Amino acid sequence: MTYRELYRYKDLRKDIETIEQELDLIGYLKGVDYSAARVSSGGVGDPVAALAAKREKLVNKLNAKKQEAQRQIIRIERFIDGIRDEEVQGFFREHFILLMTYEEIGQAHHYDRTTVSRKIRAYVTDCPQCP
Repeated sequence: MTYRELYRYKDLRKDIETIEQELDLIGYLKGVDYSAARVSSGGVGDPVAALAAKREKLVNKLNAKKQEAQRQIIRIERFIDGIRDEEVQGFFREHFILLMTYEEIGQAHHYDRTTVSRKIRAYVTDCPQCP
């Protein structure tokens, strides 16, 4: 597994947070019944209908991102389960699944952040199961 694949989950989490923030902004319009809004193929003339269409599009996008994130977690977990060194396995789980920084991991394990990053980089570079 490459760094790009390992960091894909982090990118997905950022996308999910951004979409959730957009939905929160739309949600501030209390009392608007989005389900009753009608959207025609020619466009949207009603502002409430426009918000309803945008909300529906964001919800669909959010669900797709969450499903992709779930699939990515499973792939990363399978990769991590194949790591024999338990310490390195923990570093991978904390960094790529729990999204802890190298500094946070280092503090938790009484290491410097560079030691953590070096151990992760060494494993990815010398990884027997990586392409």
